[in-house]
Amino acid sequence: MSHFIVDIWKIFFSFIISKFPNKFKNCWIVAERGVDARDNGYWFYKYMRINYQNKNVFYIISQDSPDFEKVNKLGNIIRYNSIQHGIAYFSAQKLISTHPYFCRPEWKGIGSFENRGVLKVKGKRIFLQHGITKDYIPGLTQNQLNADLFICGAKPEYEYIKECYGYSEEKVKYTGFARFDNLFESRSVGINNMILLMPTWRHYMRRFESIEDFQKSEYFQRYNEFINNKDFIQMLDKYNYYLVFYPHFEVQKWVNCFSSISDKIIIAKMGDFDVQKLLIDCDILITDYSSVFFDVAYLKKMIIFYQFDYEEYRDKHYEEGYFDYRNSFGPVVESGKALLDVIEYSIINGNAEKYLKNISSFFEYDDNDNCRRIYEAIELEYES
Repeated sequence: MSHFIVDIWKIFFSFIISKFPNKFKNCWIVAERGVDARDNGYWFYKYMRINYQNKNVFYIISQDSPDFEKVNKLGNIIRYNSIQHGIAYFSAQKLISTHPYFCRPEWKGIGSFENRGVLKVKGKRIFLQHGITKDYIPGLTQNQLNADLFICGAKPEYEYIKECYGYSEEKVKYTGFARFDNLFESRSVGINNMILLMPTWRHYMRRFESIEDFQKSEYFQRYNEFINNKDFIQMLDKYNYYLVFYPHFEVQKWVNCFSSISDKIIIAKMGDFDVQKLLIDCDILITDYSSVFFDVAYLKKMIIFYQFDYEEYRDKHYEEGYFDYRNSFGPVVESGKALLDVIEYSIINGNAEKYLKNISSFFEYDDNDNCRRIYEAIELEYES
């Protein structure tokens, strides 16, 4: 029996069973990608399991995930892509997700059946996001994402989503992100004097058919050159700093292409490091366009934007939105030489007052009540 036929059987079997009494009836299910628990999904789920144990809420995650055990301790796990996953998906009252799939099993044909109206999913779609939206992303608009509740992490983002993404006002809420609550915890035992290099990826990388294609890209060459720059390595030695280079989720498949001649430069594989711990522990963040810089800004830390391909990024990745990098949370540089200069300046002088003022005006909430506000938005303001 082919995988496609098996998936079709799973879809309709789960759908039929969901019509009968089962333990997932009107439950809430929470998920990220289905293979991880490190983002807004995990922190909101943890909040629910600690504070609302009477709630029928479940978390979707694969059993071979490096994050499985920490979620398992909270209980109510459903294995990703299992029959239980399908039954819960069709039975749930709330589908709470950081990604546009909204907790859906990865079965061939399921999306098509939903879009054509063959299968009706009753659960309200709650979009927690996995990064503050700052660009114009068509896939997140009302017409394409069709979320019943769109959670925002900052006030300017909230205003932008309401104005440009087609959602009615009651479907967009500014609560802050669930993971922001954890940012206020004390620094973990990690790497002291740490610079975190964490760029995002590019859509055009999907066309790469081989490792050689990736290694020919400007993206690879710029970053590999930087982590082997002798002047930078000497700077790390001089100030006793370390650099952790954490490639984006979509670039992790090529992580072994990167190497450095310095033992003060760590190339991080996804399974070995927790992103949020790195964001909490770092002293300086270097990124290009990745929205992780909002977490670091929330902690009022130093940020450097290394944007060597701005026009190409805008042309081939995401259109520009409301966020102006050059009047934001840190300096913008385009060359490797300028990057080295601002790193040393930041190490010596710390964060500039103008950047701290911009950060304060961007985040209206400056507390650890984000999960509570999200829960209230779901339970009290958009209860079915």
